[in-house]
Amino acid sequence: MSRQFRGEEHEPTWEEVKGLLADPEAPVEARYRALFYARSRDDSEAIEALYKVLEPETKSVLLRHEACYCIGQMEHGLEGAWKLESVMDDVNEHPMVRHEAIEGLAACGSVDSLEKIRPYLTHENEAVRDTATLAVESLENLKKTKDTDAQRSEFNTVDPIGAKARQHATKTEDAARRLMDPKAKLSDRYAAMYQLRAATLPGSVSPDPEALKALARVLREDHSSALMRHELAFVVAQVAFDADKDMTLSSVQALIDSVKDTDEACMVRHESAVALGSIGGEEATKFLRDYVQRPVNHDEDEAVVIESCKVALDAINFWSDMSTGTTEEPASAAVAAA
Repeated sequence: MSRQFRGEEHEPTWEEVKGLLADPEAPVEARYRALFYARSRDDSEAIEALYKVLEPETKSVLLRHEACYCIGQMEHGLEGAWKLESVMDDVNEHPMVRHEAIEGLAACGSVDSLEKIRPYLTHENEAVRDTATLAVESLENLKKTKDTDAQRSEFNTVDPIGAKARQHATKTEDAARRLMDPKAKLSDRYAAMYQLRAATLPGSVSPDPEALKALARVLREDHSSALMRHELAFVVAQVAFDADKDMTLSSVQALIDSVKDTDEACMVRHESAVALGSIGGEEATKFLRDYVQRPVNHDEDEAVVIESCKVALDAINFWSDMSTGTTEEPASAAVAAA
């Protein structure tokens, strides 16, 4: 789990968390943190609280997307499968939200949703279509194995593919080559991504400092799958936090370039921005501060990116306060990160 969602001080009450989740006028940074408090609470009441973010009053694509993510990651997520199905089928939802609803159904192991997801294998939106492809493969495998823990990673997140594929040993250059191959099966490319992630971890069978560089490089060089690039940004953030300074700097630059690229898909720019908040550092902080000062326009996708930069900057501010021992929370947020 990234540092963005950890912290033991400034704990809000559950009533405060519920109040933020139900308040469409509350700052996006505060509601974003509240989402992850609900996720860590992980019970039926938390699921119900997350539904509030998916009410029509919440216009933020970012928050609606993250609510679906949190439901899918929770052990009680199956209770929310019906809501995720509703979001998936809502043609008025942003594709980024519908994608996350499908991913959430697979993450929480909703095998009963399998036939409802299948029609999205031919959806007109590429990210929705690719998400459905991975979700169907994942749920079909779950139906056979009954192993609900197979997709949980070392970071306590549920990956879109199972552990068997992730753990297969391979050389960094071979994994990077497969990850970059647009003709390879998408789940095989994801497996290569997670193999590179594993190679960066302490205690890896064959640790390789070049693995993180390979992940960051493919983030910027791939042009075949926005879904995969968005997952790459997430994975880069997972491993860059504990990497050495030189490797972290190269990763941060790749993420910054991704956010700045207006031709890049919204979901990739969003995930790259949030990743910068997880990694932190002077360069990331300066970029995020500059970006949130940009003039606000009425473009929905750009609004997602700016909101993502705001929550990323809020996370950096919070963890800076924690490391210096101050007790004041970031001005933009009412609750701390979970």
